[in-house]
Amino acid sequence: IEVVRLDDGFDVKRAGENGRALIEDKKVLALFMSRGTPHSQAIIPWLDKHGVALIGPSTGAMVLHKPVQRNVFNVRATYQREAEKAVQHLLTIGMVRIAVVHVTDSFGADALEGAMTGFGKAKAQPAATVPADRDKPDYAAIVPAIVQAKAQAVLWIGSGSAVVEGIKALRAAGSAAQVVTLSNNA
Repeated sequence: IEVVRLDDGFDVKRAGENGRALIEDKKVLALFMSRGTPHSQAIIPWLDKHGVALIGPSTGAMVLHKPVQRNVFNVRATYQREAEKAVQHLLTIGMVRIAVVHVTDSFGADALEGAMTGFGKAKAQPAATVPADRDKPDYAAIVPAIVQAKAQAVLWIGSGSAVVEGIKALRAAGSAAQVVTLSNNA
């Protein structure tokens, strides 16, 4: 087995071209662990054209699950399911004032939908729903909204680095709220 790795620099166009090169030029048997939803989507036309499998894309986006992509073999649950289960778990351990912070992009919308399903199934409502910019989260606005809601817990949906900085800002503001994270990249 030979493993061939190409770097797309987290650029969607380059990801699609890398997929094409690996499939058409290198004649790979399968691709695995692609990163990013739009990046994985850019590869799908090449998978479908040549019948090559993409195994374990590192994304839980619903778009890679529904409709079923015949050449994509997901191993991660959907973001929606992860967020729904996180909310259900928090509610079962007695956290009734749950805030949800979500990035304002397709990932955030996808996961937020799952969180709201979790609240809906439990006939509950979030204590606060706080949008956050992916590139420059405004912690000076986000943290006070969480504190004002008297959140016992926070479901924080965002990039790994933004979540870490958000938790630091939350702790600096004196909040002891439990934080559950749903992240799609570093």
